[in-house]
Order: sequence, then structure tokens, then C-alpha cells
Amino acid sequence: MAAGGLTLAAQPDSEGALDWYAFDLTAGTPPTGTPTMTSIILGHVRFRGMPNPRWWDFESSTTDFGALLTDTRDLAKLLFADFLLIHGDDWYLSRLDVPRGSLCWIDSLTVSDVFGTATAIPRADTTAGGSWTIFSTTDQNGGGIAPFLVIPASAAAALQASAPLEEVHLLRDETADMAWAIERIIEGPIGNPITDTPVPTATIPANAPAALAYQLATPLPANWSPLLPVVTPAGGLALVAGTVEGSDQTPASRLVQRLSFAGFQLPQHEVSRSGLRLERVTCRTRTSDGDAKLWVTRRGHIGAGEASSGLRYDDVLPAGHED
Repeated sequence: MAAGGLTLAAQPDSEGALDWYAFDLTAGTPPTGTPTMTSIILGHVRFRGMPNPRWWDFESSTTDFGALLTDTRDLAKLLFADFLLIHGDDWYLSRLDVPRGSLCWIDSLTVSDVFGTATAIPRADTTAGGSWTIFSTTDQNGGGIAPFLVIPASAAAALQASAPLEEVHLLRDETADMAWAIERIIEGPIGNPITDTPVPTATIPANAPAALAYQLATPLPANWSPLLPVVTPAGGLALVAGTVEGSDQTPASRLVQRLSFAGFQLPQHEVSRSGLRLERVTCRTRTSDGDAKLWVTRRGHIGAGEASSGLRYDDVLPAGHED
């Protein structure tokens, strides 16, 4: 997308929305404009259970932040708890209205206190060694931070999403050292979601010569498709669609069909031990001129852990028994 002398690249979030954080600068510099000066009254950031700003004043027990269960590797949660318990009463909030479809940046910020002292607040990402920033744009060309904020027209539009047309779970099977693509919801012939997926059963031949019957492999659910690990030309690991001998499974969803394309390789790290839940949903929004937009998007969410298909080989069952 080009905005004046800028070229921006957009990547929607997991919900399919295009907000300020979805845009990165790829080329150009921001245009010059007439600066606007405004005065606002700051307010404290408030949240339930926050520390009180006065000493010898006990906080309410409405929220027990001490009950947070963290691991030494859970850095994000530890930083969040540190902010809540120690620095939560030192933050202020102010409102700044920005028109949609524009670029905005702050040239200077000055805070005047009740004693008449004016304090200039520098940008956090411009101080010596500073790298923390928010409401900024990543500069992919220069490798730094562009100091402006992109306000797309879609930021003011309400996004409506339908129930999933398709839902596929990508889960690891550590026992078999592979992964599975499980079709939970598939799109029907008229566009309606279908959740009823039949599970095949193994039938022992009626003329079995003995009381026990040999079974080469247990049947695989029709909505399970194997993803096998392979070594990429660069020496890494990837997952490719595979087949199970004796099974005639055919992917019914577009998501799994995409994984089954010849030559397609899914990087192995994309399917963690937590799994991955993929969805295809219909989205609708209305622009400022009243025009309605309708499209289908894909979403990714954290899955539900590992899975096991229960696939067994060289199995022996009583004759006449169905598994």
C-alpha cells in the first residue's frame, strides 16, 4: 500500500483485522505537515487490585496477584506481574483523537505539574540504548523504528465474523514422531459447516479360520491426515503430507488440501507441542461510505496439546469383534 511518499506492507492479525500494528514501512519517508498543539489532562491508569499510591494503605484482596503461577522461563508473565505489583501506580493515560486514514507522530511532549514545573518527555526509543516502543511502525528497509503511527481506515470499522466454515487442528504425536491434521469442521457443498465426520470401523472376516483374527493395522479416523517430518535442502526439518497404507483418506477441507500440495513443506516449528488450531471464517465490515465488504479469511489459534491416533499394527482380535 502506498501512502503519499510511503510504501507500507500490511499483515492482518490472527483475527483477520487490519489495525495500526499490522503495517510496516518498506520504503519512503513521512511527509511534512502543519503541527497541531493540544493540551490534555492526564489520568492515572486504573485496574482492579492495583497497588495504592500512598504508604501504609492496604490494597483490597479483590485480585490476588500473588497467586500467579509462573515459571522461570515465563518472562512475559513475570514482567506483567512486576508491573502490576511495583510500577502499576506510576502510569498515566491520556486520550488523543486521530482521524482515520492518516499518519500521526508526536514532535514533543511536555508535562506541567501543579508546581508550575514543565518537564519534557523524550521518546523511549530515541534515548541512549533505548529500544522499547509502542504505537510505532517498524521500518523494514532501515531495520529500525519509524516514529509515526498509521491509522488505517479499517481501524474505525466494526469487523463481524461468522462461525468457522472449516476448523483444522494440527497436533503433534510424539509417540509416532510425527504430526496430524485433524479436520473438525469442513465446508459443505452449499457453504454450510459440517461437523459430523464418520469414524471407520475394522470388520473381521466372517470366514476367519480361528477364534482370533489378525489385523494388519487399526483403522484411522477419516478426518485424520498424517504430517511426516522431512529434512529440507537447507538442513532444517519440515512437515509434509503423508499417507497411511491401506487408507483411502482424502482431505475434505481447503486448509488440509493446501498442506497436501506437491512440494509444500510446513516448517516444523509452526506446530509446537501446544498444537495449532486453524479456521476459515467469513468476515464482513462496512466502510465509512456505507459500502459493505465481505471476504473469507484464515485464523490461527493455540491448539489443545498433543494427540495420538491410536494407530496400531499387527493387531490380533477375537473373530467377530469390531474395533
